[in-house]
Amino acid sequence: MNFHNLINLLKFNFLTLFLIYSIFSINSSADILNDEGSFLSANTIEHHEELSMISALGEVEVINADEILRANELTYDLKNDTILAKGNVSLKTKEGDMLYAESMQLQGDLKTGVIKNFSSVLSDGSRLSAAVINRNTEKGDSLEKVVYTKCKICEDNSDEYPIWQLRGLKSKRNIEEGRVEYNHVILDAYGIPILYIPQISHPDPTIKRSSGYLSPIFKNNSILGPTYFQPYYYVLSKSSDVTITPGLTFNEGPIISADYRKLRSKGSVFIKGSLTRGSMKRT
Repeated sequence: MNFHNLINLLKFNFLTLFLIYSIFSINSSADILNDEGSFLSANTIEHHEELSMISALGEVEVINADEILRANELTYDLKNDTILAKGNVSLKTKEGDMLYAESMQLQGDLKTGVIKNFSSVLSDGSRLSAAVINRNTEKGDSLEKVVYTKCKICEDNSDEYPIWQLRGLKSKRNIEEGRVEYNHVILDAYGIPILYIPQISHPDPTIKRSSGYLSPIFKNNSILGPTYFQPYYYVLSKSSDVTITPGLTFNEGPIISADYRKLRSKGSVFIKGSLTRGSMKRT
C-alpha cells in the first residue's frame, strides 16, 4: 500500500493548478498536462478563490508515469493543505497493486491522513481490506477491522469465502522492525472461525527474507481426510533455511514434515522428511 508517491503527486498537481487557475475557472470538460508529464482530467475543474480551494468533479483522473488515480470528485483545500478524494476512489500503483477506497483524506504535512472503507488487490494476488486506515509515513500506518488473505476468489462468485483469511481488530506497521502487527486475530477456514490468536505479526513487503509462520494449508484427500498444516519458515544462515510443517489430519491424527535447503558454491542440498504415528494398514 504505497501512498507516499500519490501524496507528492497530488500536491504538485494542485499547486500547479492553483497558479494556472487563480484568475478563472473551467466549467466544462478539462484536461491539464504539466511540465513533469503529470496529467489531470475531469468533467469540471474549478478554482474557488474566495474559499482558497480547487475542485474537480466527474470522472476525475490523475496520471503520473505508471500510477493512475480515479475518483468521482476531488478537492484541494489550499488554506488547510488538505486533499480529499471521494466516490469510487481507486489507485493503480507502479507495482501493479489495485487500491480502492470510499474516500481518502490527506492533511497536515501530507504524510498523515485517513482512508475509509479501504480494499486492495496486491500484485501477488493477495487481498487486504480495512474499515479505516490512519496514515502515518513516519510512525507507520494503523488499520482497524482488517481482513487479509492470499487466496483467490472466483470473479463469477463474489459471495464465495476464501479457503482461509485472517481477521484482526487492529493492525499496525512497525517501520523500525519492518513488521506488520495484528491484535485479536481470528483465522477463518471457508468462512468458519477455527482459531483465535491474541497477537501475530509478519514481515512487511520491504523484508525479503525472515523467519516466521507461512500461509496455512487446508487439504482434503481420500487417504488422510480433511487436513490442516501450519508451516513455519526458519532462516539458518544466508545460504540455508528450513521449513517445519506440523499438521492435523482427520484420519491419521498429528503429522509433521520438514524441508531443509542449502545453497553451495557448486550445487545445492535439499532434504525432505515426514513423521506420523503410522497406524494405517496396507492392503
